[in-house]
Amino acid sequence: MKPGFCGTKFIRNSQATATGTFGAVTSRAEAHVLRLSMIYALLGGSSQIEPCHLKAALECWRYCQDSALYIWGDFTQGGLAEKIRLALTAAADAGLTRSQLNDALGGRILADEFPRRLKK
Repeated sequence: MKPGFCGTKFIRNSQATATGTFGAVTSRAEAHVLRLSMIYALLGGSSQIEPCHLKAALECWRYCQDSALYIWGDFTQGGLAEKIRLALTAAADAGLTRSQLNDALGGRILADEFPRRLKK
């Protein structure tokens, strides 16, 4: 079986718009999936990468990619700024406290990190 035979299109499509930190941590997907496929083949006692090994590697990569998106996806190329703008627009004249703004952003920004992120 040729490396990249199955799943290459999936990997390339999922990376097409990957930017910022998320793009950086997921940019070598094809190489990682190939390596994972090899590891699964070796663990299975096979001397060749079979479709089942590649499928397992793709599923592992999907989990890694979803995790990276959850951790860094919202904060890429102005994503944070856009979410702040939307939250403030929704609040209108009432405004938002830092706590309310952090809640609107999913509560994933640490208190000591918040001022630095707002400056960006």
